[in-house]
Amino acid sequence: MYYDSAVLKELGLEVPTDADSLYNVLAAVKEKKPELIPLTLVGTACGTLQSMFGMWTDYTIDENGKIVNTKREYMKDYVTYMHKLYEEGILDPESLYQTGTERDEKLAVQAAAQATSPVVRTVAVGMDAGDYTETVTCDYTPVYVDDRFCGYCYVLGDAVWLPADAFAEMLGLESDTVTDGDTETVTVDGADITATYGATYYTANGRCFYAPDGVYALDGEVVLPLADLEKIFGVTAAFSADNTSLRVDASEQALLESGESYYGARDVYWLSHIINAEAGNQPMDGQIAVGNVVLNRVADERFPNSVKEVVFDRRGGVAQFSPTADGRISLTPDEDAELAAKLAFEGYDPVGESLYFINPSACNASWFNSRLTYTATIGDHVFYA
Repeated sequence: MYYDSAVLKELGLEVPTDADSLYNVLAAVKEKKPELIPLTLVGTACGTLQSMFGMWTDYTIDENGKIVNTKREYMKDYVTYMHKLYEEGILDPESLYQTGTERDEKLAVQAAAQATSPVVRTVAVGMDAGDYTETVTCDYTPVYVDDRFCGYCYVLGDAVWLPADAFAEMLGLESDTVTDGDTETVTVDGADITATYGATYYTANGRCFYAPDGVYALDGEVVLPLADLEKIFGVTAAFSADNTSLRVDASEQALLESGESYYGARDVYWLSHIINAEAGNQPMDGQIAVGNVVLNRVADERFPNSVKEVVFDRRGGVAQFSPTADGRISLTPDEDAELAAKLAFEGYDPVGESLYFINPSACNASWFNSRLTYTATIGDHVFYA
């Protein structure tokens, strides 16, 4: 038996686990969304429903250990139940004679009709779908991949969020999801996407993604920003002209290059060393910013064109980065410095085109203030372009 998880989420319903809870869910769907067919089958049988009434067992053992044939009684209960669904308009009356193809076409038309505009929903924040201590109201917006309706996304203000496994499924990719406490790992084509609710970064195929406000979770699932998912899966997305749906172009779909091949080991080595030496006691944004300065110099024709050469640059006979002169460059970087280096390579950039930074409490800032353009202050450092 298959169910539409989007409808259950929209109406705040749990997945049914027995005949009674199934009836309650179907009745709620009929009441709240009368345009839908709550239940449709193929032919006269439904294995899942029949098994709820023990119809796959010809006998049972009573309290005295006696084998009792109860098949007929179970059949009566099953038929009574199905009759109730039919009488209340819950069961599709065409179930008796429709084919599987006819049923699937009917459901596809129904899904498309439901996917024309966003639905306002209140959802739980966090990894416990049943904990409504903290909630958020969002637009539950239809998603189309290459003009084919595939599901929904969460839209909160200007931010768009989706579970990685759901997005992979929309793109026609198989995935496997393992949840361990607040950590969720989605494996797609052998690549792991691992994120921990509340953490400040997560990884995808060995690549690092920054989440300065903490990895987010809605309705008991980790959700990732649309921009990150576009990068991970090699697709582009934009809202329709009337902002009623999200349209995904998957024509050039390709999984993100692995971190093993993307990050140059030598470059990460020297960038993490200078970040650790210059900003090891600074917040993550400040560490990334130092990495940005180095990479901005590498890209600027006025400076050397490799990370190591920029780090050890001694133009005018003066070390451009003091740790190369006093020996601090040899200190082993911690995990934060290595993470900051990789995030800088990923393009996270809190200081724009900055080429310089200073600690004004440790040096005279007058030359920098008179000749350069101020860009930002992060922690103890002031940055200039």
